[in-house]
Amino acid sequence: MIYLKATAVGIGTAVIFGAAWIWAALQIPLWWQMWQQRNQGAGIGVSSVGSGSVLLVALIGFILGFSLTLRRVLN
Repeated sequence: MIYLKATAVGIGTAVIFGAAWIWAALQIPLWWQMWQQRNQGAGIGVSSVGSGSVLLVALIGFILGFSLTLRRVLN
């Protein structure tokens, strides 16, 4: 049961990390472009996110959530 709970927390953490990564990867370049171009004329900001980076961040989030939950429950 401990591992099931840790897996559920890990999956939730992976989803949160993935969503935060997607949001940051799409918003920061656009904000940077708007900040840079606010006094100069019109400009175009473009951003994209690849699935590889999102999966890596989700894996890191899962590992962190899983390990911290196990550490907290077993100690």
